Amino acid sequence: WSSDVCSSDLLTARITKVNDRVTDLPGFQIKVEGVAEKTFARKVLLEQFSTENCSSCPAGHKYLDKVLAEDAYADHFVWVTHHVGFGRDTFSLPESEALIFFYEEDEYAPSMLLDRTHTELKHFYEKYAYTMLPIMTSQDEFNHQLLDEALARPAFVTVDIKEECKPNTRQLDLTISGQTYREYLDADNLYLNLYLVEDDIYSRRQAGAGKASDGGLKPVYHHGVIRQISLGGGGLKLTLDDKGEYTYGTSLQIPKEWSAANMRIVAFVSKSLKGGARNAEVLNSNETKIAAYRSIAPTPDQEMMVQLYAQDGRIYVSGEDATIAAIYNMSGELMTNEALLPGIYIAMVETSFGSYMRRVIVH
Repeated sequence: WSSDVCSSDLLTARITKVNDRVTDLPGFQIKVEGVAEKTFARKVLLEQFSTENCSSCPAGHKYLDKVLAEDAYADHFVWVTHHVGFGRDTFSLPESEALIFFYEEDEYAPSMLLDRTHTELKHFYEKYAYTMLPIMTSQDEFNHQLLDEALARPAFVTVDIKEECKPNTRQLDLTISGQTYREYLDADNLYLNLYLVEDDIYSRRQAGAGKASDGGLKPVYHHGVIRQISLGGGGLKLTLDDKGEYTYGTSLQIPKEWSAANMRIVAFVSKSLKGGARNAEVLNSNETKIAAYRSIAPTPDQEMMVQLYAQDGRIYVSGEDATIAAIYNMSGELMTNEALLPGIYIAMVETSFGSYMRRVIVH
């Protein structure tokens, strides 16, 4: 193919050969918004919409887990999950509800937003020709095209996250900063968003998980559950300095009920949600785990220093600076550590060298 610019804002493209055979196909024109001489590396924000009421969602989750692990996509996508879109469940947040307008029509799940940007690809989802798209595991080729398209978009802003967490108080201090090529951006329409996300949440309430031998639903581990949206559903409006840079600092408290070892800090810069479903794009994103909890698997020597045991309907832990942060039953429900009935429980143990989960039998 060949191309030439026929005016200041139109690019004419012509296909001259197909499989080495000369053709005389008509050309087509593409509107040129601008030519960027410099860009930043992009991480695509993939927002999955899923609930425990959705029987198709486990398959969609497994599909995304597989695809995003591919070499072309690993470390290039930030994957979070809003628990709305097919009813509501215990993980649903009001700020996630505020994003329902991206459906434009009926809600369904599993579905996804890719940087909240409307695709330019022509596809067969005529019913779903919106910014929000269904996760159809049968359409693998098209799904890959969507991911490739999202990765190819230029980024003109960076998102850098610095964190410091004190395990004894669970206070999380954050600094979010970044640079911009402001000549390519609307500096009056930049909003910082901050999520706390927890992975590997155990549950036996997920529709579509299948039946377990005890007659209940099989266990699942929820990925990317948004626990907290810290700057409101639409984010905090950014002010750039003379160099086109920004900085924001805050401190958050991680509740004892959340596994800090499985938390991710997700930050992204977007346009205002007031632009509507076709003009509220995410401009770049980033994520990091909490360094104080990154090494959550204790070494054999460390594990020998901490002992869990049950007595009289209560679970105890021994060891220097070791505490029980939370106890869950096998249905994933948070339990009070007293008068526990006989059975198997999951204890989240906090220690000076990190936190981890262990099974405990109460007789």
